[in-house]
Amino acid sequence: FKGHCRMASLQMPTELPCACFPSAACTVQLLEGLGVFHFTTSRRTGAGHDWDASTGSGRVSGFDWKGWRGEIEATLLFVVKDGHILLIEKKRGHGAGKVNGPGGKMELGETPLECALRETQEELHISVKTAWKAAELWFHMSDYPDIICHVFMAEDFDGTPEETDEAVPLWVALDAIPYERMWEDDRHWLPLVLEGKSILGKFSFEAEVMLEKEIIFRDWNTL
Repeated sequence: FKGHCRMASLQMPTELPCACFPSAACTVQLLEGLGVFHFTTSRRTGAGHDWDASTGSGRVSGFDWKGWRGEIEATLLFVVKDGHILLIEKKRGHGAGKVNGPGGKMELGETPLECALRETQEELHISVKTAWKAAELWFHMSDYPDIICHVFMAEDFDGTPEETDEAVPLWVALDAIPYERMWEDDRHWLPLVLEGKSILGKFSFEAEVMLEKEIIFRDWNTL
């Protein structure tokens, strides 16, 4: 996040103009004792409803995240190598036609990492050597079961990415990621992860329209 020094001098919580949406504002809160910033964004929907951002209560769009449990656990895995990122065009299932990272639902008894490696092998026919968790994303959906998504990063693999029944591989330069073809939340958290940050993201969706987001910096590798 650009502007850490300026942010540190602000009264907390405070509201700033938001570059994420027109007619929106970001509420920024310094989490006491943690040395990290907590961001919440609200927007005015096309239907004309105001969605008020929380400043730390855990409440988003009138939805209380406290005690929230996702109905589905899933994974994504992004390989970054030589200034490019390996994406897919999803051919079937939830989000078919969109660009994303390889991934899918966890199976019974499977760990998030095992799922990420398996899904990547099934969708692209490659074997990732080493991966690490960089993000956890919570999705409250209006038309789909709520999701917890574990996001992993990797730098190398064995094999050659190839098209399967599930996905078309896309090698894309890091400065040319096609966010316009991706889920709306991706443009808000993926750049942070690509900068090496580790995050928890909370997103509220009405169909495919993102109403609000919260992003908290969190080191998953020390938990």
